Amino acid sequence: MLNKGEFLRYDATGNVSAVIGHISEKPELVNYYKGYISRTFKESSAKFSKLPPENYTSSSNKVGVLALNESKTSIIEALNIYKTIIISRDNPYTDSYASTLKRVNDENVKLKADIVALSRKKKQYKYVVVLVFIILCCAISIILFNVNVNSLNNNIDSLNENIANKESDICLMQDLLTISKDTIRMQRDSISVLNFANITLRNYQASVASYAPIIMYNIEVGTNKGNGNIITFGERLTYSNTYNLYFRFSYWGLTMGGADLTIKIFKEGKAEPIVNSAFTLDVLNKQVENFELTQGYKNSNGKWIDASGSYRVEFWYGNICVGYQTFTIYSR
Repeated sequence: MLNKGEFLRYDATGNVSAVIGHISEKPELVNYYKGYISRTFKESSAKFSKLPPENYTSSSNKVGVLALNESKTSIIEALNIYKTIIISRDNPYTDSYASTLKRVNDENVKLKADIVALSRKKKQYKYVVVLVFIILCCAISIILFNVNVNSLNNNIDSLNENIANKESDICLMQDLLTISKDTIRMQRDSISVLNFANITLRNYQASVASYAPIIMYNIEVGTNKGNGNIITFGERLTYSNTYNLYFRFSYWGLTMGGADLTIKIFKEGKAEPIVNSAFTLDVLNKQVENFELTQGYKNSNGKWIDASGSYRVEFWYGNICVGYQTFTIYSR
């Protein structure tokens, strides 16, 4: 390669330099020199003898006994196995010593094997202890995990129960909401009806007000006994203790302002009123209860003595009677 200058070459200073940047640029030359180098190694290996096979069973504490006439191959193999080699010329050692030496060697091998086995067992015991400790830790962890799982299950059951209760409450609230909506709708319908009734009533009130500004009801008759200042209503009237008649009533005011009214008192069997008096009432545009007239009324003779009988009081607005009430004055 260097002589031909295909990959490497000598430059002008005598140093070796590369001809190409990368060997992949000339793959055919790479394959050629690869085969060339392989053939060269094979041809060279045929010129040398092979070394004896390696034996990895050697032990530094073993002793080997060989005869003087052992072959070189046996001696080389023994050197690979034993630390100490004893060469025996014509077996100078007795059989008992040789057997003893062999037994000692065998015992030594056995003891070493036992030591190795004990070492393994010792390691196994350590592994067993570690394994037992791990198992105990796992068991404790499993117990604690089960306790936590049971606690979590109880919490989940409690939460599920709370969720069920909340869902029941939600259903109840939804029912109440539906009822409330229905109630609101009914109230709105009622309000619509009331508004319509109110409009109708106002229209009726305006229509009635064009004829009369007031409608009286619950008319009561009272008197001041013996011409006193205390007026009582609702008591039995007798001619002996009746001096002036007073009237209390409630009314619906259909308009606002003064209304010219006339009070007429008729005695049963007579067509002409024994009292016929005009007065002005300040009407309020609303419902007024228990309104008292401050003016007292006498008959045409100025008293009610010897005037027992049935009577009728009427209140008039023009030609329209806006309220009336019957009453009786007893002889005693």
